[in-house]
Amino acid sequence: MTFQYSHRDIVWQDGSPIPAELSDLLLAGLQPGFEIEHGEFQWNAGHSLTMTYRLSVIRPRQKPRTWEVRFSCPAQEATAVRPQATFAEREWFTRMVRTRIAEWLNGTPSVIETARLVP
Repeated sequence: MTFQYSHRDIVWQDGSPIPAELSDLLLAGLQPGFEIEHGEFQWNAGHSLTMTYRLSVIRPRQKPRTWEVRFSCPAQEATAVRPQATFAEREWFTRMVRTRIAEWLNGTPSVIETARLVP
C-alpha cells in the first residue's frame, strides 16, 4: 500500500510528536476497512482533544481512498496523550479511536464531526 505521507506519524498541531508508545499503537496493524496514515492532535482550552486523521480506506474490489476525519473527545478521556500515561490508558484510547472511525465507516451513528474525501 502506498501512503501519502512519507513518514506515518501522529503529531501535535505544532508538529511535535505525541508519545511514541501511543503513536505506535494507533498506527499499528490494519483495522478491517482502514489504516491510519497520519494524525494531528489539538487541545481545546483544556476541555477536549480534537483529533484529525488521514485514513487509507480499503473496500473490497476498490482502490484505496484517502479520507480526512475529525472528532473530539473530552479531556478526561484523553489521558493517554500524557507522557506518564499507562499502557492500559493508551490501549483503551487506541480502541476508542479505532471504534469511532469504524462506526463512521460502517454508517452507524458516530462522533465524527467532519469527513472529507482527499483527492
